[in-house]
Amino acid sequence: MEAGAWIQPQHASYAGMRDAWLRVEELGADTLFNWDYLAPGFNGPDYDLSPLADLISWRDERRKRDAEAAG
Repeated sequence: MEAGAWIQPQHASYAGMRDAWLRVEELGADTLFNWDYLAPGFNGPDYDLSPLADLISWRDERRKRDAEAAG
């Protein structure tokens, strides 16, 4: 069985989201989702390109951690 998690980026700090995805990974989730569209999910127009930046940052952080683990 596989398990995944979804982290909602709107109204969240990057640091908070990073902590959440690290915790999700520690719990053994196979996938982590974030919305990938560039419009507000809800509650107003206070949105920018941060979901895209978050996804790229998560990818880069994971690559760095994988490289460190490989030695």
